[in-house]
Amino acid sequence: MTRLNDWKKKWSTRYRLVVLDDGSFEEQASVSLSRLNLFIILSTAIIGFALLITSLVVFTPLREYIPGYADTGQRLRMLRLLETVDSLEQSMAGAEARWMGFSQVVEGRMPADTLSSQTRSDTVLMSQAANVFARSTADSLLRKWIEQDFTDARLSDVSGQIRFFGQSLFEPVNGRVHRPFSPANPSAGLEIAVVGEQAVHSMLDGRIVFQGYSLSDLYVVIVQHPGNAISCYRKLRKILRRTGESVKAGDVLGLAGRTESNNNQAGETQTISVQLWQDGSALNPASFLNY
Repeated sequence: MTRLNDWKKKWSTRYRLVVLDDGSFEEQASVSLSRLNLFIILSTAIIGFALLITSLVVFTPLREYIPGYADTGQRLRMLRLLETVDSLEQSMAGAEARWMGFSQVVEGRMPADTLSSQTRSDTVLMSQAANVFARSTADSLLRKWIEQDFTDARLSDVSGQIRFFGQSLFEPVNGRVHRPFSPANPSAGLEIAVVGEQAVHSMLDGRIVFQGYSLSDLYVVIVQHPGNAISCYRKLRKILRRTGESVKAGDVLGLAGRTESNNNQAGETQTISVQLWQDGSALNPASFLNY
């Protein structure tokens, strides 16, 4: 009990802090404090300073300068940048794959099993569908008659031309030769001038292995045919088919030329370029067409 009283007396004893003039010893100011008052004042000052620092960190942009402090807005911006980078990487990978495929097709280095593997998958699907939709004899005869009549009708005007793998090539567009095929520059192909807007047809049966766009060639479609043959159609205005689709001779691949309302440059000749390759060698399409 005596120790507790001594402790209370010690903390409640008041002391006077006096400021004197060094020359005249005149009292300038004085403060009367006890140890308890001094402890309360210092504790209040420390707590107030801590609250001030906390408020500056929480409610002002100074928190962004603290290492490890999470900024919600910056995190969202980083996530969006990561998504954009990922999309760009996927686009670049797709463009590189299409360019590699185009290069292989033009150079005649397309893997031989590309068409055969896709043909096998189509054969499996057709066999599965045949089990579901069985054709009658009358239906088969009618289909055969219609197909033969359509084939004779669309190839009647090219019966006298040279055969390509036993087939007559279907004319890609109606027009005239604007620039003939040149062995010195086989990549230019055969340029055909078109009037107005026309559909571009596949010259042979096959499968679309590439489609793309460039500023110089506009839309490009490449079709792989049996016998390691490839046909390329450039300067199309619009593509109506997708990569991997099977096409027949005469099927529409896209559109070329312009309508009168879209032809802003008077007197400009609209052309398409047609290329025909076999075993990596360029052939003159005019040798198999009626141009």
